[in-house]
Amino acid sequence: MDRKIFFKNVENEENDENEVNEVNDPKTHRWYKKIKKLDLGDIGMAIIPDYINKMINLKFLDLSKNQIVAIDQKVFVNLQELKTLNLSENGIKTLHQNVFVNLQDLKTLNLSDNDIKTLHPNVFVNLHELKLLNLYFNEILRLMLEPS
Repeated sequence: MDRKIFFKNVENEENDENEVNEVNDPKTHRWYKKIKKLDLGDIGMAIIPDYINKMINLKFLDLSKNQIVAIDQKVFVNLQELKTLNLSENGIKTLHQNVFVNLQDLKTLNLSDNDIKTLHPNVFVNLHELKLLNLYFNEILRLMLEPS
């Protein structure tokens, strides 16, 4: 499924308020740093696109209700301002131990309704500001614990 993703009403002095731009349009790239909220929920996405990592001031990201089964460990590496990440209702099976390593300001992480079976002990280690972690409706069989 090849769907085009568009930004509307991106906060930018040069942008007409009603202008709609495709995300892969080169004119849109200059706005990446200005985007603070992005909702890509329920669009049939199977992989998290690389351009998300360029949105360094992003605070809210919704990737719920897609078909994401794996997450590249570097896809969120530049999103140090992110406060809310919703990955619920996908088909995520595993989480690399470093996938959230740079998200020190993250307060809400929703991983509910996925197919996660195992959690590495360090997957949430740098999430010092985390207030809400939702893991409901997964099939977690094993928590890998570090030796004491």
